[in-house]
Amino acid sequence: MILNNVQRLPFKSKVDRTVVPPGEWIPKWRHDRGYVLKYSKSSATRASPSSTCILFAHGGGFTKDQPRSPSYDSFGYILSYRTGYDTYIPDYTLAPDKQYPSQIHELLEIARRLSKDYRRVIIGGDSAGGTMAIQMCLIEPELFYSAFVVSA
Repeated sequence: MILNNVQRLPFKSKVDRTVVPPGEWIPKWRHDRGYVLKYSKSSATRASPSSTCILFAHGGGFTKDQPRSPSYDSFGYILSYRTGYDTYIPDYTLAPDKQYPSQIHELLEIARRLSKDYRRVIIGGDSAGGTMAIQMCLIEPELFYSAFVVSA
C-alpha cells in the first residue's frame, strides 16, 4: 500500500479508531501482537449504526506488516470514512510464529464473531491478505456478503 501519512487525512477526526487488545479475539503471539484495529465513523457524523462491516486482511507475504503500519492505518480510516461501515483490520499471527493456513482460521473466527453483530460482512485484503480473502470465500461463502481484493 502506498498510503503512509494518517496525519494528512482531512477526515481523520471524523473516524474513531479503537483497539481490541491482543488475546481477546486473536491469541497473543508476540509482545503486543494479536490485536484488532476497529475504525468507525464518529457518532456525530454517522446517520445510524451500520448493519454492514468490513474485515480487511493486510498483506505482507505472511511474514511482515501489521495493521498499525502507516499504510494500513491510513487505509482503515479511508475505508470506514468513505463507506460508512465499521472496518476491522486484524493483526493475525505471522510466520514463523504460525504457518499458513492458520491465519485463515484466525480470520474466519473473527468473521464468525462479526457475523453475530452485523447482518453483512464484507471481506477484503491485499497481497497475501487478498489470497486469504479469496480462500475464506471459498471455504465459507455463506459467511460473506461480498469481497474485494487490492493489488498495488
